Amino acid sequence: MVFERLRLLSFSLVFIVLQLYVSSSEGSCGFSHGLLGAATDRTQKFWARTTVPGKVSVYYRKSGDPRMVEGAFGLTARADDLTIVLMLDGLQPATTYDYALHCDDAPGIVGTFKTFPAAGAPARFSYIFGSCLSPTHRPFETFDVIRAHQPNFMLLIGDLIYSDIPIPPAFTREHYQRSFQENWNDRSLLRTAQNIPSFMMWDDHELRNDYDQGPDVDVYPAAREAFDQYVGRHNPQPVVPGEIYYTFAVGDAEFFVLDTRSHRSPNVQTDDSQKTMLGALQKLKLKEWLMESPARIKTIVSSVIWSDHAGKAVQSDIVYLEAWFRFRTERDEILNFIFDNDIPNVFLLSADAHWSAVFTFSSKPPQKPRIIHEFSASPLSAFLLLPPPGGAYDILYLAAGLTGVWGEFHIDTTVKPATIAYTFFSKDAREPLYRLNLIEEADTRSRPNAAQPQALEPPAVPHREPDTHTPLGLETAADKTVLLVAVLFGVSVVGAYVAGRRNFVRRRVLKLDEPKGN
Repeated sequence: MVFERLRLLSFSLVFIVLQLYVSSSEGSCGFSHGLLGAATDRTQKFWARTTVPGKVSVYYRKSGDPRMVEGAFGLTARADDLTIVLMLDGLQPATTYDYALHCDDAPGIVGTFKTFPAAGAPARFSYIFGSCLSPTHRPFETFDVIRAHQPNFMLLIGDLIYSDIPIPPAFTREHYQRSFQENWNDRSLLRTAQNIPSFMMWDDHELRNDYDQGPDVDVYPAAREAFDQYVGRHNPQPVVPGEIYYTFAVGDAEFFVLDTRSHRSPNVQTDDSQKTMLGALQKLKLKEWLMESPARIKTIVSSVIWSDHAGKAVQSDIVYLEAWFRFRTERDEILNFIFDNDIPNVFLLSADAHWSAVFTFSSKPPQKPRIIHEFSASPLSAFLLLPPPGGAYDILYLAAGLTGVWGEFHIDTTVKPATIAYTFFSKDAREPLYRLNLIEEADTRSRPNAAQPQALEPPAVPHREPDTHTPLGLETAADKTVLLVAVLFGVSVVGAYVAGRRNFVRRRVLKLDEPKGN
């Protein structure tokens, strides 16, 4: 068994040497793409794609410090389409840092970022949200204006690509990868996303229009693999391993970002208790979060509109097939869960419709009086669709005929009651097009009497005997000695390779310095 481990270790060392050789033979390593991913008060994720396989390192320092230090590194590989995610940990809350990404020790992407306020503590922060980035509407100049607003983070909640415009010969993994590469290469987007953390989610166009076929068939596997490579891995860890919905916190505010595609019933299925947009497990986790989260401000993020008003949208022969109005039973179940449990300060975000609005939902007797606001903003940079006419009592604002738009929140929980200020912007307007100022509602809940979400039956866990082995199975002194010899052998192999490369370069230099004949 010891010799088997030795053999595997030797193969691993040979593989590393081969990786170094392949990297050097393919040319110098650089970056084709890079951006900031999810942030917390103590961490920051970095996503990048290299031009050839290589070692990627992130160097960082507090802004104003004299020198940078290496904080994390990893190797890119073609199996992941040369993409990589690195994370810095142990950072200080509410602190600005400079960073630089290096590939094979050559400087590449540089920028700054600011960590979030301390988790669970009162905080003052801002963020923007929106969706819809069509490659036919590049450059994405909206992001240049957003960058000037200096939000703490961006929520990009769907249609990050349009993989089906134009319709390709086949929806392959490579097609989805190219679609992400094209959009992620936009200079305006990169200038902003390399300095402002981003949280993302997909909608239908990352798969294909109006997708509702579930996770196991059709285009989903290829689309999901590309999404994970270009988006999913730089988001926060999912609530459930293997899923893509997630939560995150900023101070004492929290967000639950829904996946409205993976577990969706067919859009045209009869709307009843069996029809779902979220799937049973995601809905259960959402309810648990609503009940258990201590956050003073809770925001549920959906890629599609919650309001029934979306169901009236008809423009020419275009019918909006996929919003929550086609899943009213499940939507009302979620809203009534909030109202029945008297959960205050819950806000809804949405996008996707290519028009923007602010809606309200009201509790009904015998529920205590509560109002939930929905804020919807799109497109960031895409074609326009017309909304149905306004006028209903639950519509506070309706915007049509505008692209290059986003919603922006400024939240302050350092005061009591907390303040929630919403502004709606267009890149072409000097002033906000709409403002709404709200204040925190009092939490009057009696938690012991609150209705608890019904738990699902957990899957059976197979019995496993306790592992009594030492780490790496090193059970004897002889085992440890053999492993030490293997490590020293590996170090000598890598050292020989590096020395050989150095001598090769020296010979090349000497040869270049030789006088040339006539």
